[in-house]
Amino acid sequence: MNKPRLAAFLTWVVGLLLSAGLCVWLHQANQQLMQSRHAQLTDEVAAAVTRKFGLYEYGLRGLRGAVVATGLEGFSWRQFEAYNQSRDLTREFPGARGFGLIRRLAPADEARFVIQARADGVPDFTVRQLEPHEGERFVIQYIHRTDSNRGALGLDVASEPKRRDCCLSGGCTG
Repeated sequence: MNKPRLAAFLTWVVGLLLSAGLCVWLHQANQQLMQSRHAQLTDEVAAAVTRKFGLYEYGLRGLRGAVVATGLEGFSWRQFEAYNQSRDLTREFPGARGFGLIRRLAPADEARFVIQARADGVPDFTVRQLEPHEGERFVIQYIHRTDSNRGALGLDVASEPKRRDCCLSGGCTG
């Protein structure tokens, strides 16, 4: 092989190796950049979700404060509606359909509770179950009255196994 061809061949090989090395380096740099950006976006989304849930927590804590101030046994639809009217749900808690209060009941107390709920301003109040069960009841006694919540009032959330587990772990009572 003559010298000019050998020089051209070596130049081609060196260029090919440099190009391949550059491609591998660029691929790794892009992968690291993508991973870093993905981690950053994941952190941003997690922070946004945490902030959003924090908003709802403020609403629930406000309702809990209203109940504590009155006492659970003295709390009524009138106080519940007053609390709801003091809030601008759409602006303060975007996406929330409202806040409610779940009452924990022994099965033996259900009939007395229904009589009290009817006397409190809901004449057709009944306790409804998704699936029959023998244990404690976790009944939605108060909930913001909107069309989207119509079926929730009186629902025993413990009648659905996953919700019952949540309630028994303290996740849905307040």
